[in-house]
Amino acid sequence: MSQGGQQRPKSSITYKGVRFPWQAPLHCLQAMESFEVRPDDIWLLTYTKSGTTWIGDIVNKILVNSGLREKEDPNIDHAPYAEYHLYSKPNFQLLAEAPSPRVITSHLLPQFLPPQIFVKKPKIISVARNPKDIVTSSAYHYQIIEAQEDYSSLQNIMDAIMSGKIIFGEWHTHVLYWWNKREDDNVLFLKYEDMKTDLESSIKKVCEFLGCRLDTQTLKKISEETTIDATRKRDMKPKDARLIAYNIDPAMSPFVRKGVVGDWKNHFTVAQSEEFDKWCAEVLKHRGLTFQYEA
Repeated sequence: MSQGGQQRPKSSITYKGVRFPWQAPLHCLQAMESFEVRPDDIWLLTYTKSGTTWIGDIVNKILVNSGLREKEDPNIDHAPYAEYHLYSKPNFQLLAEAPSPRVITSHLLPQFLPPQIFVKKPKIISVARNPKDIVTSSAYHYQIIEAQEDYSSLQNIMDAIMSGKIIFGEWHTHVLYWWNKREDDNVLFLKYEDMKTDLESSIKKVCEFLGCRLDTQTLKKISEETTIDATRKRDMKPKDARLIAYNIDPAMSPFVRKGVVGDWKNHFTVAQSEEFDKWCAEVLKHRGLTFQYEA
């Protein structure tokens, strides 16, 4: 992806009742309605701070080791967000020019995705993470990324998620939609915490889902190269096009932080934890979806 950015506004926009960050401008959101989906696309559909960079790194290494992609270039965004405009061209235009198989990332709720996704049925990988760690990671993320002034504290972010007024919209709407699609042939639903517990098995599952055959030694090599620590180090390269577009010091990269399960315990008060637990129990009631909150 070429470098050079767009003029950035200072605040979010609201489109069809949902707030979006400056890097997902109106013309990109509207372009999704006619975006050309390819049957051999691989879409990574995650909520924010749910292992997006991590799963993108894993998928890219699987494709490279399977001979479906050229050797990695650490300065290229291998899984661009369909709805973003960070560089000289919006990503939807860059993706239209990209060779197959494309790996495309998005935080969009289902109603904002290209309608062709539901017709052409490309491969879709969705990663879900326990929401307490999402809140904690978001609090750090918005200290680094230019964002909305009302995301200045963990309580503000927690309130925004519970009210549905958070950037990109309702967490539970996103995760429950893909949870309910988990039996579809073109959908792989993963949990962040399961990936942390047994990364090699998770990588094998992704590999099989993508129809790639890799030997045990290669799978082990990929698992060693895609630990959270390894992904963080790659994500902090000074020439990373995203860091240039965001004007961020690589040492402060907000895309991959601790990546641990249960870090929320170091930030939530007892009262906040109880309030959030009550909300989670309500929105997930009778859905069969549970999360691991401690390592």
